[in-house]
Amino acid sequence: MRINRFRVSNYSSFSDTGWIELQPGTNIFVGENNAGKSAILRAIKYLENVPHRSPSEFRLERLGSSVEEIEITVDGQEIEDAWLRSLDRIFWPIGTDQVAGAQKKMDKFLSGQQIQLRLSRTEGAFSRMTKPFGDGTGAYVCFRKSNGKIIFQPGINGEDNTRDLMTVVWNDSVFMFDAQRFGLGIGGVEYPERLNGSAGNLSAVLNRLQGERPALFARLVVHVREIFSTIGNLSVRPTIDNRLEVLVWPIEEQEHPELSVGLNDSGTGVSQAIAILAVAMTLREAVVMIDEISSFLHPAAAKTLLRILTTNYPQHQYIISTHSPEVLSASSPSSVHFVRKSGFESSVNSVDLTNLEDLRQVTGQLGISMTDVFAVDHIIWVEGPTEELCFPYIYTKKVGPMPRSTMFVPVIATGDFSKSGTRLELVLDIYERLSGVAQPLITSVTFGFDRESLTEQEIADLRRRSGDRVRLLPRRNFECYLIDCDAIAALLATHVPDLAIQNVRDVVEEFLLSMGGDAAFKAKESWTNDLSDPTWLAKVDGAKLIKRICSEVSEQRFEFAKKVHSLELLKHRMESGSADLNELSDYVIELVEGLKVAMLKAS
Repeated sequence: MRINRFRVSNYSSFSDTGWIELQPGTNIFVGENNAGKSAILRAIKYLENVPHRSPSEFRLERLGSSVEEIEITVDGQEIEDAWLRSLDRIFWPIGTDQVAGAQKKMDKFLSGQQIQLRLSRTEGAFSRMTKPFGDGTGAYVCFRKSNGKIIFQPGINGEDNTRDLMTVVWNDSVFMFDAQRFGLGIGGVEYPERLNGSAGNLSAVLNRLQGERPALFARLVVHVREIFSTIGNLSVRPTIDNRLEVLVWPIEEQEHPELSVGLNDSGTGVSQAIAILAVAMTLREAVVMIDEISSFLHPAAAKTLLRILTTNYPQHQYIISTHSPEVLSASSPSSVHFVRKSGFESSVNSVDLTNLEDLRQVTGQLGISMTDVFAVDHIIWVEGPTEELCFPYIYTKKVGPMPRSTMFVPVIATGDFSKSGTRLELVLDIYERLSGVAQPLITSVTFGFDRESLTEQEIADLRRRSGDRVRLLPRRNFECYLIDCDAIAALLATHVPDLAIQNVRDVVEEFLLSMGGDAAFKAKESWTNDLSDPTWLAKVDGAKLIKRICSEVSEQRFEFAKKVHSLELLKHRMESGSADLNELSDYVIELVEGLKVAMLKAS
């Protein structure tokens, strides 16, 4: 499930938020303490009845109820799974002229991949849902579950109770983590399929992972080690009163239980991070909300957790409130919303971080300078958001955890770096000064950009004029390493599951072969009708080619977006062990390891 937008009225310090648009990926709400950030997240998850008060209207009997409108995108399988796990029967709204085809319509509805629904909620409960079969009215027919299927039961009518089903879907898919949770380390003996909304069954979830999915549990432990350098391992054991307890080990070896500490004695931040990881690693798609992440995690730990989530589990939608510049810089947000309060009234405004004035407003309210957003020890300026997301993933897979306080940051206009003369020196100087504002904290700066069509002489000149700080990708652009029939076919199958092509992989290859020599993709002179030719792969415009292939094969039903889909292609290629990615891995490692060398020289 994904929340597309929402609107809250008469709630807490908000008389009316207006429509707030959310995006896939990470959505950040920033603002001062007591501005209303936490209230926004609580409204999304719960919407308790907390009427807005003002000097002109504060008497309880006149305040009315808190109201929320939410527009979501949901997968039909999510709805069916929630239904089969919970309600025996649902009375579904349908037009009187549609009753005869009710079963066929329900089957089509539950097989849908991108179902758009609008929900209304008052006093914490959903009051209505848009009619999923259209605007027809007149009947509420009965559907019941039977042997793992949803079956139409003719002749039975009742009152619309679809809101009960959507409550189950909502509670299954939307999680909120705040700094007030305690006691997650001990719980009852259960066999849960997933973490519940309060995370109270965390010990049982981890116990099941430890016993049934040890590889996934081991990966969770690796993530926890990345976030907390003082933790070596995790385990779950039964207690003397027949409950389950999570143990935290300072070392990897687990020989003497006396050396371990209960999770409840390890601090709120540790249990919260483990619970967040448990959701991200076990659910297919969820909405994960984290309130004031920097209030229960050290800034370095918060940045590491966010990098793990956005790099390894980008299928989820993240909604995070913060007043921390470190969180803003580490999250690579898809959207940023500025929450401010004046007197009794709070407001929410969308922020464009590429707009200088918007950025000044946000950083000014947070009490920081603009360049504090980039306050890390070691900066690697890269081509764009795609590299910012994918390069840490490559390094982590090939080497291990990224060095602490090392960050990939996208530049604004990389084309300026390839220009000749004083223009280049000016641009390099600007980025060097921007990186150096936090000196002596920042000890090293490197630039890693696409090769584009530069000649060897131009590359040598660029490295010389940049003081050898620029490293260029061996191929034209990052997507040149993602041109792979199997990976592209897998991407299309994921996003267009009803694609009416029997063998998508063969069709992708056919299109690639027909387009590889097209002058539009800038490598016509190198084309030899061989998709694995390294000379062609180094010169072709991979981003443009993949975008065209996805559009053509899907018949314009799927548009390739670099920032969103490149990581999916990269993961498929790396998991398949593609040898031709070694060149890319070596390049990324050089960017990071070069910083280590520079640090040693500086010290």
